[in-house]
Amino acid sequence: MTGIPAYQLTNQHLDASVIFSAKTREILERLQQARDHAELIAIIEAYAFQLLGQMRQDRWVLSGVSRQMMRTGGMGKLDSWADQACLSTKQFKRKFYESTGVNPKTYARIIRFNQAFNRKNRFPQADWLSIALQCGYCDYQHLAKDYKDFTGLTPIDFHQLEAQSPEKQLGLTDLLYQQRVDLRS
Repeated sequence: MTGIPAYQLTNQHLDASVIFSAKTREILERLQQARDHAELIAIIEAYAFQLLGQMRQDRWVLSGVSRQMMRTGGMGKLDSWADQACLSTKQFKRKFYESTGVNPKTYARIIRFNQAFNRKNRFPQADWLSIALQCGYCDYQHLAKDYKDFTGLTPIDFHQLEAQSPEKQLGLTDLLYQQRVDLRS
């Protein structure tokens, strides 16, 4: 939506008026004068739709491919994703990185990791090998490598830490993980 590659926006504080336009100040003023939440949402939605309307066509295509990657649990081939975007593999990798801030293979790994994380939280009694295989990993070691890369911890250590979180202790996460897993099934 910004026209700026995502990797340039990652982990930075930026003035919104520099990224979007001078209209940002007008939107901020309208938000400050809004009478209720419904009006706040209406102002934000109208502005977001305006920005979406200005997006370049290739961003829409990449967005569709990334949604397809999520629907398939990150399973697929780089060449087929590039074909879906009507780009060469090299162009696809470059444009995907500009759009998301990560390369397509890392994005697919994140999707699979997230799926495994949600599945283990949904079915804590399930063994790790079953979780790994259901989420597209070849074996437990590949799943453990992703856990180590993304969290710095082994799957067992990370889920022990997760089990101690206040949200988990209060039972606030059970429905969330159920919905996330059931949406994929």
